[in-house]
Amino acid sequence: MYAENELAIGYVVTALGVLLLLAPVLKRMLDRYAPDSSAKTEPQLPQQSIDVHRQRSSPCRLKSTFARKAASWLIVALGFVVGLLALSVSGQRWLPNRAVDPYWYKFWIQAAGLCLLGVAFIAGSLLGVRNKRHGGLVFLSCTPFVSFCLGYPDAGFLAWEKGNGIFYSPFLRIALGLTILFFVPFVVPLFAIRNRRRALCLFLISAALVSPIFVRSQWSASLLPRLAGWSAPLVAFGLFWFGTNKWGWPPLLEPRPTSRKRRLGRIFATCAMVVVLDIVATLAMTAWQSSLWGPDCAGRALFTNPAFPGHVVFTARLIYAGHKNTDRLGWQAGDWAIGVVQDRFWGLPWWNSHWVLLTHAIFWQGETYFIDGRRPEGLLTRFLPIVEAGPCARSRPIVDATVDLRALHESLPASGARIIGFVRKPEPWTQGLTPPKPHTPFVGAKITATSLSGKTSAVADQEGIYEIDNLPPDDYTLTVDLPATQTAPVGELKKEYFVYSKLIEHDFQVSWDGSIEGTIRDAAGGPVQTFLLLLNPDLTDTIPRVAGLQQTDAGGHFRIAEIPRGRYRLMVNPWGPQEGAQYPPVYYPSAKTLNDAEIIEVSDGQHIHNADFVLPRLQERKMQVRVTWPNGRAINGAWVYVAYENTKAFSSPNNASHVAITDHNGQAAFSVFGKSRIRVFAEESVNDLKGPPFFSSRYSVPGEFDADKVPDKLDLVVTTKKLPGEQ
Repeated sequence: MYAENELAIGYVVTALGVLLLLAPVLKRMLDRYAPDSSAKTEPQLPQQSIDVHRQRSSPCRLKSTFARKAASWLIVALGFVVGLLALSVSGQRWLPNRAVDPYWYKFWIQAAGLCLLGVAFIAGSLLGVRNKRHGGLVFLSCTPFVSFCLGYPDAGFLAWEKGNGIFYSPFLRIALGLTILFFVPFVVPLFAIRNRRRALCLFLISAALVSPIFVRSQWSASLLPRLAGWSAPLVAFGLFWFGTNKWGWPPLLEPRPTSRKRRLGRIFATCAMVVVLDIVATLAMTAWQSSLWGPDCAGRALFTNPAFPGHVVFTARLIYAGHKNTDRLGWQAGDWAIGVVQDRFWGLPWWNSHWVLLTHAIFWQGETYFIDGRRPEGLLTRFLPIVEAGPCARSRPIVDATVDLRALHESLPASGARIIGFVRKPEPWTQGLTPPKPHTPFVGAKITATSLSGKTSAVADQEGIYEIDNLPPDDYTLTVDLPATQTAPVGELKKEYFVYSKLIEHDFQVSWDGSIEGTIRDAAGGPVQTFLLLLNPDLTDTIPRVAGLQQTDAGGHFRIAEIPRGRYRLMVNPWGPQEGAQYPPVYYPSAKTLNDAEIIEVSDGQHIHNADFVLPRLQERKMQVRVTWPNGRAINGAWVYVAYENTKAFSSPNNASHVAITDHNGQAAFSVFGKSRIRVFAEESVNDLKGPPFFSSRYSVPGEFDADKVPDKLDLVVTTKKLPGEQ
């Protein structure tokens, strides 16, 4: 507690010192081009002649005037931008539900503080253009209110009780009292502002009177730094305008006498301009904050009515999409878009009938989209044409939304439930983000729903959509009748699904059922349990397009299914021999290298049988390693890897399989097999930064040997940040 009080006092003293020193320092910096006051006085001439004489004889004075005006215009522009950003942020603030959130008033206070901050910066900057004193007054008079509204909501401290973190914050009346006491030493000297010595005495006396309260309060360490921090920018701008007014800087625009009607019109026009700019800034910030990425969720269930308050459903044609490139994945997709509303279902306000800003989803320019989203609940954004199309929503291109549109245009059955979905013919597999393409409906496909009470069937229509109506709650198995060359996953619907909804969705994406199957045996004819990997001809993985990684069963049999048309290579033991699978890596039918591997061509729905392997059992050899840092200190928990020749891991070590973990002495024992070339290396994770655990890996230089000639003991020193073999 005493440490917190000392910290609070330190913050207060620092803030006071900065405020007291700011004015003279600012004056010295900005008056560096001011003419020397010790110069000779000019002869008494008419004012106009004096001005002409000074302009001709003192180019330094012209430079000084230009520099002062440039600095003032820069401060005006900076203040206006800060104010506009503050107004935009306040307009996006979501306000909590008073009925469920006991601290709802904090959000209102913070939103009011952001709004007042924006108004203060904009009004003070605009007034400073013609009247510096009035501009400074706006900044300084708003300082206590802004600092309280923005400092109080986050003030408090986290305490741990019985393993749970509880955040304690001061009562509103206590925070108000501390805020008033914080500003008392700065307000009291204003009553003696013309007498500097008296003003300084009043400041010191009032500061001495309120300091004991801050020292005793447990909230000082949290609240006072926030008050000082939010006060600093307002005070800095206020002192700038007061200082430049006192030092005689020329006004940016000369004030001219105008009628009251014209002044009111000017004020109204300025307010209208600020409102328009605030709306534009809010729309721009909303688009900028939009993201392609969202929570890992399956999306909302199919619906026919609003799912929640603020639910918006419509279709829109996208006329512009903002693009963001992700270099790591090589994707380029729009994360926000401007659309023209086509069909309205519900949720859009009556005045928003044409344009809409869409955010938080993936958009392709020129496409028509089905939008299932929500309207933001911010103070300003709730009145703007903004819709969050994701995440966890059904927003999608119109070509993927045939079931959604059908469900919205049809009424539900009077009794029982409806199962609805699409059936699509096999399609080429695409990876990553690709523009939407029309699908091929499986017209006439027969779908059967089987339960304990019997079977019910339906046929897909011209859009590939099927519907089964009037179903009582039960467990159902859904299948689609297909030829032997095609397949689709069987659907399992539980009885509980029908309790929550009368509309159940299940889709069928048909795929070609090409397959490769065979048996793997050892030289003695016994079954071998090991892994197989289906590869493209260039040795790249077929995953996730195909479930190409399979393991043989107890009888040594394997079957890789749902393979689309293409050319493939098949590999056994893709990571090399291991404990329990002491067999070499082999390419079909019995090749040791990729170049000698046979290419297997699979046509649509073709079944290839008898892709058999016979593997020799390899000789085992034991070895030990010791892993250390360069200073000789042993590493506990380092991972040891072995990469075998003729595997992908030999050229790309990040695919190597780990075989052991070192103990507290840095030692580990493992086996290697056969006579092929191998590479052995170690990896250890280290914490790069203090504080949160940011880890990165360090590696040893790999040792390369013939597996049957490895040393009994090997020392590995972890020295490099790069994985062995990386460029």
